[in-house]
Amino acid sequence: MTTIKLELKAQAKEIREMRTIISRGMSNGLYKGQEQYAITLLQEAFRYKHIAYCMLRGREYLEIENKTRPGNEINKQKLERIATAMELEILKRKPTAPTEDSQDA
Repeated sequence: MTTIKLELKAQAKEIREMRTIISRGMSNGLYKGQEQYAITLLQEAFRYKHIAYCMLRGREYLEIENKTRPGNEINKQKLERIATAMELEILKRKPTAPTEDSQDA
């Protein structure tokens, strides 16, 4: 089971690799429309996961993204769904607290 931080790092690496593929293909005269669409989706998913992860660690939204272009604002409902899913994932990973009966054993 990987951590959220490692997932974000893997996504960032995948985005960088896709940018290289697109750049090389375009410079060779190839149309890379599907790859460009795929990278747009990956970047959006990464943005939401990154913001949710940072907010779970205690940062405010304006500390994470202090400027956004008009029309590029974050969807708060989508962000809350992702943050809730991350919180549940974190709670699943934490070991349960020992009960009073098991402490006496």
